Amino acid sequence: MSISGCNIRGNGYNGIRIRGSRNVIISGCAVSNNGYDGIHIGSYHGVVISGCDVRSNDYDGIDIVISRNIAISECTVGHNGYNGIRIWRSPNTSLSGCSVSGNGYNGIYVVNSSGVNVHYCNITSNIRHGLCTRGEYVVNATYNWWGSPDGPEYKAVGDPYDPEEVYSHDGPKYLVYEPWLGGPVIEIISPRSGAIIEGDAVTIEWSVEPGAFDVVRVEIRLDDGPWIDVTGTTSYTFTGLSGGEHVATIRAVDEAGNVVEESVEFYVKLPEVAPPPAAPIPPEMLAGVATGVIASVATAIVIKKRRGSTVPAPPHTACAPPSAPAGT
Repeated sequence: MSISGCNIRGNGYNGIRIRGSRNVIISGCAVSNNGYDGIHIGSYHGVVISGCDVRSNDYDGIDIVISRNIAISECTVGHNGYNGIRIWRSPNTSLSGCSVSGNGYNGIYVVNSSGVNVHYCNITSNIRHGLCTRGEYVVNATYNWWGSPDGPEYKAVGDPYDPEEVYSHDGPKYLVYEPWLGGPVIEIISPRSGAIIEGDAVTIEWSVEPGAFDVVRVEIRLDDGPWIDVTGTTSYTFTGLSGGEHVATIRAVDEAGNVVEESVEFYVKLPEVAPPPAAPIPPEMLAGVATGVIASVATAIVIKKRRGSTVPAPPHTACAPPSAPAGT
């Protein structure tokens, strides 16, 4: 039996109720505002529920009772009056890729059910616990998003605030929730931390892997400079760097608003700059200098000769006296 693409709402009791049958597929249905459960599965083997929007029903969104081999995938289950999904004595039930949020009690409530697996779901903002279990059976709830990159809180008392709370009434060994899905993961490929960069340019290379949500923006900056949008690329080159230590930081933001940053430090070594060579002296300047030097030397020689000469005495004989003045 298959129920597909239906809009089921406003019924006084359950929206869909299946009991005592086998191999049913419910897909692409909107089930809302019904007076009790949105979808009720009782005493059933082999049910697949996929791509359904189950919300605002008065009691449980999806209630699975004394059934087995139930697979729920890619469903939105939110704002139901009590539990989002209740699994009651129903072994081998699996949930994957579902969004379970804002329900009036627990997001997922598991009671005495073996082989329950919950993976790759977004479980947030339920009034009590995101996931609560009873019974000595291990529930595997690894690789889920709990409203925080730091994972859920293991607490007996839940609250409507993220990160979500998880709890097992029979002890923590019956509830496995690590590892969980976090925010984006950034790996800086080049340069390595502490690298020495020769010259004033450096190319930063990186990879970004999404966590629970798709990455919507990637930015980079150098030191305390402005953020530069590099969404959709995996490298960026900074030029005109000064010598010394620098830090490049990459920031990724996912569609849930989670922000992750990763940084790398490196050292820029600039080449030593030699002093500029002296400018050559133009030939005409050299000729002028030579002429000036020659003239100065010649002038000095003339002055020296003048300073070393004497005035000659008038000629006379040594024996005869000078002529007497006339009239004597």
